[in-house]
Amino acid sequence: MVASIATWLASALVLFVGANAIRQALSSGSDTSNSSDPTRGWQLVFLSFATSVDALAVGISLAMVGTSLSVMTAIVAVVAALLAWLGLQIGGQVSSSWGKRVEVFGGVILIVTGLITPATHLV
Repeated sequence: MVASIATWLASALVLFVGANAIRQALSSGSDTSNSSDPTRGWQLVFLSFATSVDALAVGISLAMVGTSLSVMTAIVAVVAALLAWLGLQIGGQVSSSWGKRVEVFGGVILIVTGLITPATHLV
C-alpha cells in the first residue's frame, strides 16, 4: 500500500520544496531570519519527511530485488556521502559567484523532477 502512494507523496513534497525555494530566492528584502534557514522550522520538517519517503521507497525497492542488505546499504551510504560532500563543495563555490540565480535554478530543477517522476510512473 505504501509503495503505491510513495511516488505521489514524494513528488508532491519535491514540488513543494522547489516552489518554496523559488519563492524564497525571489522574495525581496535581506531578511536572514530563521524562515530562510532550511535547518529550522517547518521547512526542516518537510525536507525530512520528503527524504524519509524517498528512503522508504528505495528500501522497499531493494527488498524486492532480493540482494544482500549489507552490501546495498554500504553502496548507498558511500554514494550518498560522496555526492553530499561534492554538492556542498560545488554549492559553496557556485553560490558565492552566482547568488540567487542558483537558488531559482535549484527550485526549477526540483519542480521538473517532481513533475517527471509521476509521469514516468504512469508510463
